Amino acid sequence: LSLSLSLSFSLSLPLPLPLPLALPSKCSTDRERWMTALHNESSVQGRAVEGIYEDAEITHYEVVHDHIAQVTDELTLTLGSTVVVRRKTHDGWCFGEDLLTGRVGWFQVVHCKHV
Repeated sequence: LSLSLSLSFSLSLPLPLPLPLALPSKCSTDRERWMTALHNESSVQGRAVEGIYEDAEITHYEVVHDHIAQVTDELTLTLGSTVVVRRKTHDGWCFGEDLLTGRVGWFQVVHCKHV
């Protein structure tokens, strides 16, 4: 005597809709830093954000003052290194890459001079 039982079912749950986020930001720099933290760099790059200068203005800066990052999204700067600036804000913050270390992050332009 052979008995065979086969059960098959599928459960399909709807995916939750994305919820809007209320991000605490006092200025466009804070908002841009939140967006960079929440999304990978490629998804933020090129998107028009008020107060952010676009990639067409990518330029090089030389670090003239050492600066140690204060929070995780900031870039530690070493005197003499070169930074490629990808984005700048109207209030003096830049997002860029240190060519010596390959690290990316935010920093204040007062620590650098245009090359």
